[in-house]
Amino acid sequence: MHHGAVWNGKLARWDHLRNLYEEDSRRLPRAAPKLTRKHVYLPAFGEMRVHTATQTLSASVYAAFTMYIREGTLPQEFDATAMYCRDFNNLFDVFNASKNARHQQKEFLQPLNADCSHWNCLEKMESKLRELRFIDNKCNSLDEEDNFKALPKCSRYPWFINGWLLCISSLECLFKDLTSHFNFSEISPRSLNQDGLENFFGLIRMKNANNNRPDCTLFRSAYRGAVVNQLLSSRAKGNCEADTGLVQCERFSKNKFENR
Repeated sequence: MHHGAVWNGKLARWDHLRNLYEEDSRRLPRAAPKLTRKHVYLPAFGEMRVHTATQTLSASVYAAFTMYIREGTLPQEFDATAMYCRDFNNLFDVFNASKNARHQQKEFLQPLNADCSHWNCLEKMESKLRELRFIDNKCNSLDEEDNFKALPKCSRYPWFINGWLLCISSLECLFKDLTSHFNFSEISPRSLNQDGLENFFGLIRMKNANNNRPDCTLFRSAYRGAVVNQLLSSRAKGNCEADTGLVQCERFSKNKFENR
C-alpha cells in the first residue's frame, strides 16, 4: 500500500499509517503497541512476512486511528485508512476462523455456519475489492488523481485482488458443497490453509542443512530425526502461526515407536 488506495470511494494512504505511528510512539501506554517503525518504514530488501501485514492492517490499528481522530489529534480524512485496516482485519479473521477460537470475543474468528455474519462480511468485501484501485501516492485527494500519471495496470490493479476474490468464491462454493452433500453444519477455514505443511517442510529443510533437493532416504531420515528429537514445534520468528497438526503427527509417531 505504498500507493494511495481508493477504498469504498475514499482515499487511504500509507502516510496516514506513518503519522499514526509517529503520534502513538510518543505515548504511554500505546494504543497500537504492535505497530513498530519496521512496519511503516519498510526496508528496501526486507523479508516478506505475513504477520507484518496482519499486524499493520489490524483491529488495534483501526482502534488507534478511531481514538486519535475522535480526540482531534489526527484529521478526519484518516478515517478512510482506518476503514481499510478494519475491513482487511475482518477478512483475515474470516479466513482464520477456527473451533479453537470459540473462547475469543472476536466475532469473525468463530467457525462459519449458514446463519453467521461472515457471509455478509465476505459479500461486502467482494464488492469493495472489485472497486479497489491504487493511485499515485502524491495525490492528496481523489480530485487530484487526473493531475498525475496513471500507474501501470499491474500496480493499479495488483494480482492480490483476484487472489482474494478467488478465495472468497472458493470458500462459498466449498461451504455449499460440504453442507449439502456431507452434512456439515459449520466449517473452520483455518484448517484449509497450508501453514501446517509449510511449517513441516521448514523443519525438514533445517534438518537437511543446505540440501534443497533431498532424496527419499534423506527426507525419511530428517522426518524421523525431527520426530524423535521433538523438533516438530513452530518457531517464534516463523512466517506462519502455530498449528496443531504437527503435534498430532509427533504423538502418532511416538505411539508407533513405543508399541514396537
